[in-house]
Amino acid sequence: MIYQCFVVTSYLPSRKTSFSGTRARSSSTPQRPLSRRLGLGTPSLLPQYGQSHRIRDVLPRSRLYCAHGRPGGSADASEVFDDNDADFILSPEVYRSLTVSEIDQVAYMKPIPRIQDMLGKDQVPRVRNPATSKISFRGLDNYDTSPCDGVLKQTVVNPDKRRNFARYLRAGPREWIAFRPEEVRAAIVTCGGLCPGINTVIRELTDGLWHLYDVRSITGIKGGYRGFYNGTPYVELSPSRVDGIHRLGGTILGSSRGGFDLDRIMNAIRRNAFNQLYIIGGDGTIRGAAAIAEACMKERLRVCVASIPKTIDNDIPVIDHSFGFMTAVEEAQRAINAAHVEATCFPNGIGIVRLMGRNSGFIAMYASLANRDVDCCLIPELPFEVEGRDGSRRFC
Repeated sequence: MIYQCFVVTSYLPSRKTSFSGTRARSSSTPQRPLSRRLGLGTPSLLPQYGQSHRIRDVLPRSRLYCAHGRPGGSADASEVFDDNDADFILSPEVYRSLTVSEIDQVAYMKPIPRIQDMLGKDQVPRVRNPATSKISFRGLDNYDTSPCDGVLKQTVVNPDKRRNFARYLRAGPREWIAFRPEEVRAAIVTCGGLCPGINTVIRELTDGLWHLYDVRSITGIKGGYRGFYNGTPYVELSPSRVDGIHRLGGTILGSSRGGFDLDRIMNAIRRNAFNQLYIIGGDGTIRGAAAIAEACMKERLRVCVASIPKTIDNDIPVIDHSFGFMTAVEEAQRAINAAHVEATCFPNGIGIVRLMGRNSGFIAMYASLANRDVDCCLIPELPFEVEGRDGSRRFC
């Protein structure tokens, strides 16, 4: 089982901590401080449970506090961790026992679900990534992405504040993969509303699977989640089939809202022997993808699910921008410019532009920043008043 965990520190505690069950207690025996100071914000990775040799070069003669044993961080027995002990994964229990004066920043993560852990290594092949031999791809040599690489959400740190860092699994190609090219049966589906760039994603998925990973069975599901089970014929995708679709609007696979029926979708996955699903959609679609992944794990199916976030509103966390968002901001300039002309040509002219975004104000905010002629931008994330000293009417 692979865990993600790291310590961001400029010094470590100067005392021992022992465990009994899940409670930590301290002893007064002084310990040596960290012999090698790290720059604040430098992550020190513990790549895998019991692999302390991977971090000894980073943190020589340092002490790492963590629970030992079952996933979730509970300790199996009383343990004392000294300077040379680095064999354990940091736990929430230990973190709660430390104070600001003892350690700067600590973060921990849940175990990463992997198909090898679910089915066993003997059931999952270890295949070298075919892309490493392709002349059209030179990423792996300079973009070494291990299964434990993470990306920090919070980039500003303060040694006087104690916080948990959100940290996300880093995307990118791996040197070793779990599917042989000839056994892959991939399926691509688009769900929810339309936004610019969906066909580009379909094209790049198809070309990447075909040219980089030598996959020859790529199926397009028509009409969203309903397309799995409503009898609509599937579409076989290939580079020739998707050539030029990035110039078209909408999605060549069609889309629909709703229609998520887990049992019927799982039946379609088993019936067609799909083992890779690429699901393009917004937050609701991604929740459906998570439910499919959990069902596959529960049934011990050798199926991997990848969700590609799609929202023109840009209201999905973790990512900076979703595809289609910048196009919406660009198109909004036309409406804002037209309103500006109307407002400036008449005495006391007021131009009001209402942009899409549902419950998020990203399009309105970015469009206002890009235009610079907007006097007042109202977004749902920030409360506002129309009347009063700080009301929006004073901008009129």
